[in-house]
Amino acid sequence: MSEERWSKPISQRGSGFTNTKFCMATKQISFVQPIGKTDASGNVLKNARGYVQEWLWAFNLSKPFQEKEVWEKLHGFDESDINRFIQLAKDVYASEQPESVPFDEFISRFARNFHSSQAVYTVCGDLLNGYHPPKSQDESFTIFDMMANHDTKKKIQIIIKSDTIIETEKSCFVRRVAKETPEEFAEKFSDITAEVTGDLCFYEGKASLSIWADRVKCLGSCSRITEMMETSKEYASVFKDEKEQSHFELPRVKHVAVITGGSAKHPCQGAIDFKKNIYRRNRPRIDYVYVNSNKVSEVIQKLTALDAKGIYDAICIVRGGGDKEDLCEYSSPKLLRAICDASTPIITGVGHANDQLLCDRVADYNASTPTGVANYLNKEINRIRKAEFMRQNMRNIAKQEQEIILANEDRENLLGELDELRNENVRLRTKLNELEQQEEKKGFFSRLFHL
Repeated sequence: MSEERWSKPISQRGSGFTNTKFCMATKQISFVQPIGKTDASGNVLKNARGYVQEWLWAFNLSKPFQEKEVWEKLHGFDESDINRFIQLAKDVYASEQPESVPFDEFISRFARNFHSSQAVYTVCGDLLNGYHPPKSQDESFTIFDMMANHDTKKKIQIIIKSDTIIETEKSCFVRRVAKETPEEFAEKFSDITAEVTGDLCFYEGKASLSIWADRVKCLGSCSRITEMMETSKEYASVFKDEKEQSHFELPRVKHVAVITGGSAKHPCQGAIDFKKNIYRRNRPRIDYVYVNSNKVSEVIQKLTALDAKGIYDAICIVRGGGDKEDLCEYSSPKLLRAICDASTPIITGVGHANDQLLCDRVADYNASTPTGVANYLNKEINRIRKAEFMRQNMRNIAKQEQEIILANEDRENLLGELDELRNENVRLRTKLNELEQQEEKKGFFSRLFHL
């Protein structure tokens, strides 16, 4: 005899069935067994009147599903409830079969079979990205993402209603009496850690889970901000202020490495912005190194390897904007240490201008954006070229001055020689005159015979 195989218990309340008599009547069906919900000790939970607090349905999958039997055993109950129960049973049996189904059908089945065995959940995590749906008629209807450990792939929605109780360190109030506008409320309660209590729901349209909050207890800043504050304290001694970075100049810009996202064929938007703005003529030699920009470990590895070569005038870290939880990795202590240890000047252009990242504060220069990195290199190229031009001009001027000095020295020497010749000429003329006078004083015969 084959062993019986039962489905997982499904909450009747979670399935929308509240008629206790209907729930008990299903016990007559051969492949269905109602089970009272139990506590951790295995005791059936009962209300104040001694009745079972909540029933669960278990289906005997070893027996075939018979729709005719369901109609016979539940005859006399509301037909809509019977049809809904039949559909529920079909979905349970179908979900246990190893058949392949299209994705849309899978979502539909999951939606129908998703039944919480617990009416209310309490979850603790980071509340992020709050916004007020523009088409919402309820001014207090605000949606947040909840996640932990910056994992954007694992998150649920938290929906705060008008009657949600908000508990902070200073006060406790109902959402609808808050003085802030919906937009201000969404901004104020984003980026915090909170404990949320409410009903868990599945939204088939987006295949997502959400909690409709009954109570939200604010516990402090979100883990991203807390981690950044702790890292800031640790690296405060090596942070550079805006004035220090604004005065940073590269010795030369002839060979530059750029660490960026994507690939050579499909670069990320940050790389595209950089390439679009860097000088096309007279630009430096640029080596592009492509990584998965969401994995900072790859950025660190490439940064260390490029710096070890010792051939670059600067290493630029370039990446466009994105989710704050992805960008927060650029504030990790490992990346900060790699930048501090580098002997090559490091230029950062990560995210948007308003993103506050710690890697920007330890870099030699923070250009804020990929476009800013290109503009900074262009400015340095112009500055170095202008300085070289000025130096060349100074060398030319110095050479001309030297030639003038030498020419003046030659002129003075010639003038001195000319004066000497003139003096010699005067001396010789004087000597000649003296000789002529002596000749005139001699007699006739002495002059005749040169005596």
